[in-house]
Formats: sequence, structure tokens, C-alpha cells
Amino acid sequence: MGSNVYDILNIGIGLMVLAAFSIISWKTLGIGMGVARAALVFLPVWLIGVGNELIGAMHRPGFAMKHDGVNFAVQFLVPAFVALIIWWSFKPKLSKK
Repeated sequence: MGSNVYDILNIGIGLMVLAAFSIISWKTLGIGMGVARAALVFLPVWLIGVGNELIGAMHRPGFAMKHDGVNFAVQFLVPAFVALIIWWSFKPKLSKK
């Protein structure tokens, strides 16, 4: 399987995990704060998941930090950016009195 296909697959998995977190949190805590909290909880969970993938890549023959480090960054940052947009959209608004 090519590297680009593998990256797209991992990004898709990250977006599905984010969607699952959001739906569960929406059902339990409500649409506003629940979805915002789910997006913030997703970030460290996804960092651990993708970091675990990088550690696994280090033990394979032919490991190159230049290549696998970029893959790690892309696979983490795309779903993380979506999570931050979701958090920003649903975060509680502070009233100006």
C-alpha cells in the first residue's frame, strides 16, 4: 500500500474518531458545550494514537525520520485542525456586559 493512501486512511480514521467523540458528547452533554469538549478531548487521544504509529514505524526496517516525521505531522494536524475549528464554532460565548 502506498504511503499517500496510508496517510489518507489514517486521516479518515482520525476524522471518524472525532465524529464519534462529537456524537457521543452531543448526546450526553448537549450540542454546544458537549461538542466543544469532545473536540478538545480528541486532541490528546489522537496525538497518542498517531504517536504510537510513529513509534511502530521506528521499529521497522528502513525507518527514515525525514519521511515518517512528515507523515506523523500530516496525519495528526489535519484532524487536529478540524477539531480546533469545531471547538471554535461550539465554544461557549462570553457575554460582554
